[in-house]
Amino acid sequence: MASTLFFFTEMYPYGKGEAFIENEIRHLCKKFAKVIIIPAQEISELDIQREIPANAFVCYLSNVSRLKLLQLLPQNILIVIEAFWKEFFSTRKDFGKKLINLKRYISSILWAIKINANLEQKFKGVDARYYSYWLNNGAIALSLRKIKNADIEFIARVHGYDLYHEQSESGIVIFQQLNCYEAKYVLPVSENGRKYLSDIKPEFASKFISSYLGVPDRGTSISSNSISEFVIVSCSFMHPIKRIHLIVESLMLLTLNVKWIHLGGGPEMLRIKELCKHLPGNISANLTDDLTNSEIIEFYQRNHVDLFIHLSETEGIPVAIMEAISFGIPVLATDVGGVGEIVNAQTGCLVREDISPTEVASEIMKFISSSKNTPEFRSGVRKYWYHNFNADINYDKFIDKYLL
Repeated sequence: MASTLFFFTEMYPYGKGEAFIENEIRHLCKKFAKVIIIPAQEISELDIQREIPANAFVCYLSNVSRLKLLQLLPQNILIVIEAFWKEFFSTRKDFGKKLINLKRYISSILWAIKINANLEQKFKGVDARYYSYWLNNGAIALSLRKIKNADIEFIARVHGYDLYHEQSESGIVIFQQLNCYEAKYVLPVSENGRKYLSDIKPEFASKFISSYLGVPDRGTSISSNSISEFVIVSCSFMHPIKRIHLIVESLMLLTLNVKWIHLGGGPEMLRIKELCKHLPGNISANLTDDLTNSEIIEFYQRNHVDLFIHLSETEGIPVAIMEAISFGIPVLATDVGGVGEIVNAQTGCLVREDISPTEVASEIMKFISSSKNTPEFRSGVRKYWYHNFNADINYDKFIDKYLL
């Protein structure tokens, strides 16, 4: 049994992204003697490393010059040829899009060679398990290792932008075919994702198994100490696909006193601040900047929240919603991606994707006067989290089944 796990991320434990890995890393470190975290992106000296368990270590990607990469290419040429054949010719689907994005494919393969060169230099001969958190850079590097050494096995999770071709500006997820070809299992974080992948790649359907993420038990939301205002919270990166503007436009139509708090910054911040200037006096808005996961959890522990709202136009299963329901907070969310697997009659209100501001406002008013706005319903919301998105249950089961 291998005692070491090579765990591929995008940037974690650096920066503030991939906060949900913080919930999983402690379970990985509990099951393995050593976890080597390999961020697939270059790390700046300015990037802040988050705290990690004592038996987790970070493998920094040493700089590999363009000349060194060119020297490595002949050594890997047969592997590269096989990788491109499997990606481009094992299926002719999307062949035109792949050709158009050939430059991105070449860049990705060179990056994967760089990752593997680092691993060969630092960990040659180490008996280990391999796990990529995303079906992108880390998985591509592992696919090349698998071609080189057929005895290597790896698994990969797949979430949203690394899964749905529609989310990519180019209409294609780079090397998805190759990664599905080489991985032992590909684990979408939603059943919706599993069905999507099975539909577009039926030849690999037996490898696709849905595996929910989870969040730990941090208690319940505190009781309300005010009957004068209704508290709504949203939590996401401020990107256009999250449609924070739709929340603001909906709040403009409400006549009762509402306090809206958004947790998380992003490129839409200035636009949303401008929109908030037009909110009526009965609506107060509080926009935070980027928060760490610990800061978000502390917010829920110290504040009462009546309703969590999430109106994104595309999703996997948002960890932000998992965190909300773990505190017993009901949710109003759009029926996109795997959201319907977490938002339902037991946890809140699921609304259609193309909902209008008027309809959102109406749904909020219906919620306020319904049985869902009660302590009893909030207790049921928390029970649904426990049975479906509890980190202690989901991650231990995942590791035991797919990594050990």
